[in-house]
Amino acid sequence: MKSYRKTLYTFFGLTIIGIVSYFSFNAFDFKSTNEVERQPKHSQVRIFTKTDADFRKIEEVGLHIDHAITKMGQYSETWLSEYEMNLLSLSGVPFEVLVDDWQTHFDNQPKMTSGEIDAQMQQVYETDNITHSIYGSMGGYMTYNEVVAKLDSMRMWYPQFISAKYSIGTTYEGRTMWAVRVTNGPDAPTGRPEVLMHALIHAREPESMETQFYYMFWLFENYNTDPTARYILNNREIYWIPVFNADGYVHNQTTNPNGGGMWRANKHLNSPPSLTCGPVDPNRNFGTFQFWNSSNNGSSTDPCSGGQGTYRGTLPFSELETQNIKTFVNSRNFKTAFSAHTYGNYVIKPWCWQDPIGTPDDAMYTQFLGDMQATNGYTVGFPSQTVGYKVRGGTDDWYYNDSGHTKIFSFTPETGNSFWPAQSEILPLAQGMLFSNQYLALIAGPYVSPLTKGFNQPTYTPGQAGTYKIKFRNKGVMAANNVKVILTPLNGNVTIPTQQFNYSSLATFATDSATFNFTISGAAPNNCGIPLSLTIKLDTTTIYSAAEYILVGTGTVTLNDNASNFSGWTTNAAWNITTAQFNSSPSSFTDSPTGNYGNNINTNMTLAAAVNVSASPVVYLSFWHRYATEAGFDFCYVEVSSNNGTTWQQVASYNGNMTTWTQQTIDITSYAGGSSQLKLRFRLTSDAGLTGDGWYIDDVKLTNYCGSLVGIPGNNNIPMVYALEQNYPNPFNPATVIKYQVPRSSNVRISIFDILGKEVATLINGKVEAGYHQVEFNGSNFASGLYLYKIEADGFTDVKKMILVK
Repeated sequence: MKSYRKTLYTFFGLTIIGIVSYFSFNAFDFKSTNEVERQPKHSQVRIFTKTDADFRKIEEVGLHIDHAITKMGQYSETWLSEYEMNLLSLSGVPFEVLVDDWQTHFDNQPKMTSGEIDAQMQQVYETDNITHSIYGSMGGYMTYNEVVAKLDSMRMWYPQFISAKYSIGTTYEGRTMWAVRVTNGPDAPTGRPEVLMHALIHAREPESMETQFYYMFWLFENYNTDPTARYILNNREIYWIPVFNADGYVHNQTTNPNGGGMWRANKHLNSPPSLTCGPVDPNRNFGTFQFWNSSNNGSSTDPCSGGQGTYRGTLPFSELETQNIKTFVNSRNFKTAFSAHTYGNYVIKPWCWQDPIGTPDDAMYTQFLGDMQATNGYTVGFPSQTVGYKVRGGTDDWYYNDSGHTKIFSFTPETGNSFWPAQSEILPLAQGMLFSNQYLALIAGPYVSPLTKGFNQPTYTPGQAGTYKIKFRNKGVMAANNVKVILTPLNGNVTIPTQQFNYSSLATFATDSATFNFTISGAAPNNCGIPLSLTIKLDTTTIYSAAEYILVGTGTVTLNDNASNFSGWTTNAAWNITTAQFNSSPSSFTDSPTGNYGNNINTNMTLAAAVNVSASPVVYLSFWHRYATEAGFDFCYVEVSSNNGTTWQQVASYNGNMTTWTQQTIDITSYAGGSSQLKLRFRLTSDAGLTGDGWYIDDVKLTNYCGSLVGIPGNNNIPMVYALEQNYPNPFNPATVIKYQVPRSSNVRISIFDILGKEVATLINGKVEAGYHQVEFNGSNFASGLYLYKIEADGFTDVKKMILVK
């Protein structure tokens, strides 16, 4: 059982180097100023932009909307300053004010308690194996100082993966635009495919930065246990600029130290200094001139539109910040890029300057966006299809077309539902972007992954033969050479005559397939899953791996509910049974038995009694359903908990309309993890807009099979590789836990060394069975300081650092 312990982690995480860095950079946080000017009031408005003519009226008065939740043909919801509210009134387009004062609204958002923070940290540890906090002191977000100190701390903790920070230039107020290189062996360029990531190009969008910190910690902490993390760090080179617009961000911190500042632009102020005239939106200041000066009116030409405006500057790259990034990008050879933003839950593609005409690679962009969307449900497309307005002079067009070398596949993710999401949203939103951040790195080079895969029938009998077919594609922007597709049996109950297929080369977006024949042993146990390991390699490097199970027999049914009553479930709202719709007579479950669901709801139906699947840990969930929700805004989620409802993992989501009853069958083995406390939850969420008939669910069934789990931490499971994890907590006092895994029975030795290399303790020295293990090191009798711990196991060796602080 994984556990999260409340420690002095955040405070002591800066340690000696971090503390020195922190105080060294205090000077960067606040520049000398005679006064701190009040930021203008912002209001949330719903603008009834029902036709293109309405949008044109708004543009004609000089109002260029930045970020909106747009429902085409109905309305756009956005935050506007007092200046912008006056322009909106001049346009004549009808609107209503939803929230009068943003800052009051932000200040009144519930603050997280220490217990709630602990619970979220526990959840991310359970699901993503991340122990480092990304919280800061500005409404939960890190300040500029804290970002700089965190980079220094990351370098100290993970010098093998992240470089020391270095400058790519300075800003108008003399702050440094810091960059780092993230790769295995980061101290010099490696020649690996390069990825660009930056955040906070708009100063009021700190969640963009938090999502990237979360991703970096995921890479570092999962290198030894997750093949994707290992592949990315070994085969990609990520260049990361967490704070693009340092001056604007510090301005928000100065005026709104508890968070919520709405300054957006840089601090290129006219002389004498004016907070109204001069500030430029960096994401409207990119070239070429053709892009920057597009006739789509996607930026402001008013130099006095204020720090919240979209003023494009006097010329493309007129600003220090964009000049710095231009020089930096032209010095590298990036293949993919993320310019991260908030908000709206979108991923945007180019072209922007001639939206809705796509680039010559629009088909590739569509594949990329579809894969990202599949995991987080973001709306994807051109700016007009997502944020609902046109853009010119943005990063994506220039990165793709005119960045001095081969095109960069660039995207703009927009995360969350406001510029400053509530503190309780910081980690969940970062989790929602985790796959997209991984995916950006994967597609920057060769990336072969499955399109479809499966057996020729759902279940088998002992002695029967069958086939397993996988169709795969190189989704990367570089050719994949020496591709190997491997299906390996993990016990003697199945024979696969040909276990590997080789492909000399797969061009970008080339597709191929492999079919494996197999024969099940006549002695194979009934109602069990025979474990297989599916692996895709480039030469000897694993790029994809997954567990598969040949299901023998019909399995053991541990849950079978035909919705005849609601007694087996609990709800936080109105979920119940209804006879209005059903797959099997006489009734089904639904979120709103008496009509449409409501606005701004988050309702669920949760299995009342936990199910014990430890004896038969291969688990399949099936159910029938139909739904009618507002596409892109209201969602149906299927979630699984392996700890009796303490934390939840999403296994599927649906939105839009499906008017016929359809069966879903989902392998939830990896989510269940052989738990003795498995629970299911069906959850519906909606925004403030259109509603619908909702979600109907019927014939919910859990079918279990015995067998050993593959690659899933937990009791009685078999890991696929040797690994040593980072100790937790770290720093610690006085005890810490060291986790490790061995894929087969091995002689294991785990030793502790002081900073001089002297062995001071031996924790394990003997035979250890295959599986996931942990050992505690108690430092009560040791002095504070840096220690090393080392594992040796049948030729595998790894060493990590830990810090004892008393």
